[in-house]
Amino acid sequence: MNIHIAVVNTKGQKILREKAIKFISSDSNGTETVLIGSVRNENSGKKAIAGTYDAHDQMVSKLFNSICGLTIKKFDMNAKIF
Repeated sequence: MNIHIAVVNTKGQKILREKAIKFISSDSNGTETVLIGSVRNENSGKKAIAGTYDAHDQMVSKLFNSICGLTIKKFDMNAKIF
C-alpha cells in the first residue's frame, strides 16, 4: 500500500480554504474531506482569538496508515489513497 502523507508546518501563515481545496482536488478522486473549524468567542473564561492544531509527524503517519489499511480492507482492496 502506497500512501502519501504530508505534515506541513504552517506557523505564522494563514491557511486559505480555497488553496487547500485546490491542492487536494482532482477529477480522479472519489472523495475529498476537508475539516474547517472556527474559534469560539471564549475558552475557559478567556477571550479566544485563534486556534491551533498540533501534530506529531510519527503519530500522524502511524494513525493515518492504520485508518487507510482498515478502509481498504472494508471497501476496496484496489483503492489508492493519497
